[in-house]
Amino acid sequence: MSTPGNTRVFVVRPDSAGSGIPGLPGFQPAPGETAVYVLRDGDMPITPPLVVLEQTKQAVIALGSLPAHTREQDVYVMAPTLITADFTFSSITPDTSTMRAAIQAQLAAFFADGVDFEESVSEAAYLSALYATRDLTTGQVLAGFTLSTPTDDIAVPLGGIAALGAVTFA
Repeated sequence: MSTPGNTRVFVVRPDSAGSGIPGLPGFQPAPGETAVYVLRDGDMPITPPLVVLEQTKQAVIALGSLPAHTREQDVYVMAPTLITADFTFSSITPDTSTMRAAIQAQLAAFFADGVDFEESVSEAAYLSALYATRDLTTGQVLAGFTLSTPTDDIAVPLGGIAALGAVTFA
């Protein structure tokens, strides 16, 4: 199954009873139902518009392999809820324009590759990503920083995924 532009797809397995409202984030399918969440990392925002969700649903039905007990009307394709995390730095060392750009690039890569659907992001995970920052222009590593926000884990509910918000340097 393929819809051009879709980069990440998450299929939620049915649970014994199902819960939530079909077609809305956080919906847990019951047996016989299928919930598919789609992201498009090349677009802004990364959540697809309704027309793409409909195209994806038709691709799942036409090209996918629906189980024998799943009806077309029981296939729900939706966008995850983005839980944006803003990062505010009160200091960084070294504080240069290229290091600031490196931090933004490192955080963007972390949120594109290092977060999972419906999983909270630990403070240790994003701090580790920051400590691994290297300014590719000068070769310097991020020697130190003071982060004002976030200050704890980034909680992600059912149907959600963490996403990078604003990056601010004081």
